Amino acid sequence: MITRQQALEMFESNDLIGLGMAADEVRRELHPEGLVTYCLEPGGAVTTLDFAAQESLDRIVGKLESTAGCAAVMPRSEGTGAEYLKILSLTRIYLDHVPHIQASWQAGSKMGQIALRFGADDINGAETGGLRATEEEIRRMIRDAGFIPKQRDARFELYFLN
Repeated sequence: MITRQQALEMFESNDLIGLGMAADEVRRELHPEGLVTYCLEPGGAVTTLDFAAQESLDRIVGKLESTAGCAAVMPRSEGTGAEYLKILSLTRIYLDHVPHIQASWQAGSKMGQIALRFGADDINGAETGGLRATEEEIRRMIRDAGFIPKQRDARFELYFLN
């Protein structure tokens, strides 16, 4: 795990590619088999962290520190796509003790695919705000990003047939 100061310095560096590469390395260490899981059930063991546009670095890291004992974290940002990817990457790097970092398909399939290379290893496929992707859309998004889709339940137990 990196220190709070290191996290702040990484975020302030504005090196989006470097953050993404470091986050992808942590994801590969935790999930070397190349699986990306998804769940079509609402709820479950995911902690959602909402970040305002241009939120202070201290508040961002403070929110990340509040996730002790979580099985999965899904960061969401009101900011730009670049801000979302920075927060997602920092989440994966700083929370290397959290097994799963979740991206949402609601951000768009292309952003979801990029998120998988910026540290996410799970896609939220449950209905949100009346929007819902089909299972095949989620599976295709994962495959097109170069990963193996695997359905799970709300407790992060993998389904055997898939």
